[in-house]
Amino acid sequence: VDAGYKVIELHFAHGYLGCELLSPISNHRHDKYGGSLKNRATFTLEIITAVREGIPESMPLFARISATEYVEGGWDVVQSIQLSKWMKDLGVDLVDCSSGGNSPNQLMPVANPSTSTAPGYQVAFASEIRKQTGMLTGAVGLITEAHHAEEILSNGDADAIFIGRELLRNPYWPLYAKAELDGRADHWPREPECVGTGRSSRREHRRCRGRPRHGQSRDPAGHRVPGRGHRYPSGIRRRPDPGRHGPRYRLGAQRRVLHERRRPN
Repeated sequence: VDAGYKVIELHFAHGYLGCELLSPISNHRHDKYGGSLKNRATFTLEIITAVREGIPESMPLFARISATEYVEGGWDVVQSIQLSKWMKDLGVDLVDCSSGGNSPNQLMPVANPSTSTAPGYQVAFASEIRKQTGMLTGAVGLITEAHHAEEILSNGDADAIFIGRELLRNPYWPLYAKAELDGRADHWPREPECVGTGRSSRREHRRCRGRPRHGQSRDPAGHRVPGRGHRYPSGIRRRPDPGRHGPRYRLGAQRRVLHERRRPN
């Protein structure tokens, strides 16, 4: 909260501690944290209670769960629905619906494309939990196409789309998705218009309209604000011609200092 984050998400999926205690496969305790579903959920509910009390009431609190373990006799959607109801009562605002990751024996179904590792294979979990609990849910898992994400939201299967690996491959995915869905790309920032000055030199001087002066930039109102500019460490100057191997640098003050140190007494 002090660092300025706007949302807190608690991770109770994929074999982490909360997930291990929720699952009857990995939880073999005989105290208040083991046995019945209510007991196995005690640790998770205690964490939620403590976090909810420690953050502002207006701050959204998310919880990620594995909706199913894909193991017979293990954690499943029915238990996830009951857990979601308890979490809702404690102030969780959205359930991030993932799956698996707690057992090496998990067997993901492949016969039904809607539940296999096809794009959106976990959307059905988000949809079912949303319908049964009335909670906001997030869909995640191989959602990489803009129209697919929009379809999930439009159909009411989830209230939010979580993107992971696709953002690692393309951190500008939201911009591309917006352009694709809107059918327009005029919102992209335009490059400054550059024209040659006609001077003859080893490197043609260029004059760019709209480009801020060295070390300066402008805010949306057009006022100049200080910028870092293109500075190099003290005593290092950039050569006028980068050449075909990219920018090269030469030592200035450092070289003179070294030369003086080597000078015999």
